[in-house]
This record gives sequence, C-alpha cells and structure tokens, in this order.
Amino acid sequence: MLRTALFIAKRYFFGLQNKGQKGHYFIFLLSKTALVGVAVSVAAMLLILSFFNGMEELTELQYSDAYSDILVESKEGKFFNLTKEQEKALNQLTEVQAVLKICEDNALLDYQTKQAIVKVKGIEKHYLDIHEFSKKNLYENNAQVFDQPFAYAVLDARLAFELSINTELRPIPLQIWYPKISKLKRSFNSREMLKKRVVSAAAAVNMPLKNNNELTILLPLSWTQNFFERNGQLTALEIQLSSANTDLIPAVKTIMGKQFEVKNQQQQQSGIYQTIQIEKLFSYLVLSTLLFISSLNTLFLLSMLSIAKSKDIYVLYSIGSEAKFIRQIFMAVGLLITLLGTFFGSAIASLLYFLQRYVGLVTFEEAGWSRPYPVMASLWDILIV
Repeated sequence: MLRTALFIAKRYFFGLQNKGQKGHYFIFLLSKTALVGVAVSVAAMLLILSFFNGMEELTELQYSDAYSDILVESKEGKFFNLTKEQEKALNQLTEVQAVLKICEDNALLDYQTKQAIVKVKGIEKHYLDIHEFSKKNLYENNAQVFDQPFAYAVLDARLAFELSINTELRPIPLQIWYPKISKLKRSFNSREMLKKRVVSAAAAVNMPLKNNNELTILLPLSWTQNFFERNGQLTALEIQLSSANTDLIPAVKTIMGKQFEVKNQQQQQSGIYQTIQIEKLFSYLVLSTLLFISSLNTLFLLSMLSIAKSKDIYVLYSIGSEAKFIRQIFMAVGLLITLLGTFFGSAIASLLYFLQRYVGLVTFEEAGWSRPYPVMASLWDILIV
C-alpha cells in the first residue's frame, strides 16, 4: 500500500504542470514555490552555519599565538607568590614544554610629546624563544636585549608605530610612570604618588592581538617586579605544552590549589567564543523560522491539491481504499517536496561552499591583504538542518 501511495504521489507532483486541467497549473507553480523555498532555506542554513564555523576557526588561528596553552591566575587579588615546590611540580608534569613567569600591570608610557597607556609585561629571558611569533616577527638592534645591565624593552610594533618610535636607528629612552604603592594612602600630591623609570626601546615585535586597545611593552621580570614593588610576586603563569591536545588542567589545579584559576586557551577567549555561539544560535533560529514558513507553503499546497483531486479521492474511496491510504498519498507528496528541496538546497550549499573554500567568492581585508572568508562544514550542523 505504501508503494502504491508513493507512486500516486509522484504522479500527482510531477503531473501538475499539465495546463489542460483547470487549476492544475496554479498548483504546479505553488508546488515549485514550496520546493524552492525549502531548498533556499536549507542552503542558507548550511552556508550560514559553515560561515560561523569558519569564524571560530579564524579566531582560533588568529589568537593561538596570543594566548598560552594554560593560564594560571590568582582568584584573590592580582599578585601572588609561587613556591619552589609548585614550580618544580609544574615542570615535572608530562607534556609541559615551559612554565613562564609573568608580572604585568598597566602604566603610562611617555615618549617626547606622546603618551599611551600600556601593559608593562615582565618576562623571563627565554619567553621570546618559546613564543613562535617572536621568532617570526622580532626586529631588533641588539639580539641579547635582556642581557644588558640597562633596562632594554621590546615594544609591540603597533605601539612603536603609534608613538613613532624607530628602534632600528638607535636605542631610544622611554619614560614609564607607575603609582608608588607606599604613597597611595599617605599622600595627596599626585606627583608624589607616581614614580618614573627610564627604559630603552631596543626592539619592536608584531605581537598577536588580544585586545584592540591593549598595547604591550616587554621588560625583564626582575625589573618589573622591582618597579611594581612586588619583589618575587607574579600576576600569572603561562604554561606551554608540547602537545595542544593534552588536558593538564586537573593536574595543574591540584598543584596550585583552590585559590588559583586555571584556564585553557579556549576559556581564555570565552567572551569571543560565546559571542560567536550566540550569533550562530540567533541566525539558526531566524533561518529555522523561514524554513517553517516554507513548510506552511507545503501544507497550503496539499490543501489545494486535495481539492483539485477530489474526484480521484472519490474513485479511491469507491474501490475500497481507506482514509489512511488517502492520507499517505498526500503525506508522500509533502515528503517528496521536502526531500527534493533538501537535496537541491544541500547541492547548492555544497557548490557554494567549495567555491568559497577554494576560489574565494567572499573576501575580507586583513593587514592590507585580501583573503577569502574561511568556511568549515560540520557534520553536526548538517544533521541538525
């Protein structure tokens, strides 16, 4: 019976273009409109979701160098002390490539007539050797900038450009202003509450972008600890792993204790990923609404088709067909429209997907270069659609 119902449904659907029968051509146009509506909705959903997946992939690639594999920060206050036992235990963990000590805070950078609020980041000597971005993008006069008795600084290239600092000519002195911790509660004179140190800009590096408004200057760890009056204290630990797929979060939490917050790379970028996921969800809901409207067109078509085929229904009833069989015929017509629409929509989406991925139909500007917008198909998204 089901095969017979499907046969009649195909005859109904593909035979509607007969202009000789009154009203059938209108139903034919309506059926094709419903088919196109389903196809366009499916194609749009698949493409939009793949674009959001591509945005996640692009975000991960852009910020992979900016964020450490594991970040350890104190839950109570900004600065903390790292014991030798904790440091030794972290270095003994498998897959740990390096444990980088960080001491950073905001300060005012003064150069000639220009000023900027910067993040002064104290790092150890091997920090620049560990990070791949420094190997690719470091431009300096003195290769051993942290081996000198004088405080040499490595600037963010964006900061050097903004303040017109050319580190290739000669080391340029910079003034850094920071509050005096000992004077904050005892003095009302603003000049007495600030202290100034002079450093020399010896290098510029294209640092990965974390925040559009965050400009960084790298200085020796011991110098920043002394400047911040935080001898021996740190603000963070950046742990680099030899394998990105290793999950050492539980082990690090056990070593550091409950007073520390331990984040992997994705958790450090939680705001960006949450924004992408929310936009993806709303896009999916909007497109699902359009798909639902297209489905209503199919229901309207089936109502019109049942009226146009009232004589056929009467004949089927007269030869002993049950109401269930009649319903199966029209349900098969609706299923046929949905399946064909899904098939054509998927085919269109696949074609545009491969053209975008390998040809680049939609592009965007990045650092003066035009590159195709990344797309990435997800089996889970395809199954949801």
